[in-house]
Amino acid sequence: MPVDDFYAPGARLRADNKLVHDFYLVEVRKPSDVKTPWDYYDVVERIPAEEAYLPLSQSECPLLKTSQN
Repeated sequence: MPVDDFYAPGARLRADNKLVHDFYLVEVRKPSDVKTPWDYYDVVERIPAEEAYLPLSQSECPLLKTSQN
């Protein structure tokens, strides 16, 4: 099921009820580099959800395993 909100834009809820979404590696700016309010960090890298979470096939959710049998 797709979930799209402020916390996790473009996320989805998998069959094991885990919300999977991208993660971001950020670097905090020096105070002298902050020019506007809430401008505290630079995004260094986006980590796709597929790389951040174990695949559904490796889920340890007992309800998922029973429903597949």
